[in-house]
Amino acid sequence: MILVTRESKLEEIEALRNHCPTCQHLSASAWDILAHLPIDQAVALPVTEEVGGALRTFTIGERLTPHVRHRQKYVDVPVSSSRAFVFGSGRRGVVARAHTLRAFVAILESLNVTQVEGYLRRGDFSRWIGDVFGDHALERELQRHERRDQKTEHRDALDQIVAAIRSRYDLTDESNVSTA
Repeated sequence: MILVTRESKLEEIEALRNHCPTCQHLSASAWDILAHLPIDQAVALPVTEEVGGALRTFTIGERLTPHVRHRQKYVDVPVSSSRAFVFGSGRRGVVARAHTLRAFVAILESLNVTQVEGYLRRGDFSRWIGDVFGDHALERELQRHERRDQKTEHRDALDQIVAAIRSRYDLTDESNVSTA
């Protein structure tokens, strides 16, 4: 099977056409679809009978396995100040900023559930993980803990959130906590 994502270079499209002997019957205009594919779509070339002799567009599903290649960098590579998680802004000012996941977990471990009720209620922890690190699987897991806390005052929500992050990322060294 040959799957192709967006391709707009004519020489690349021509190379695909030449590489696919069962594609020779397709008109040049049929290949125009490649230049206009959204980022979440791909085309299966008709190299097998299952494809039915035509270019078949499909939507790429969400990953079923975690993306691990760059996972470790999220632990210690700091994000910019504008993307850091800010603890305790408002009347009290900034109490701490987490620029890394390691710092985030260390700060969470120093707090109690009463101190984080507002963050849990608003879904701040899960939103930060999803928005800053793009870890949507972990984001959904944290959302479940945040929602359960909202409905039942789930007193171990904070512990569950820390455990979820720890189990997804290797957080063995507790140094490098950045405060305000």
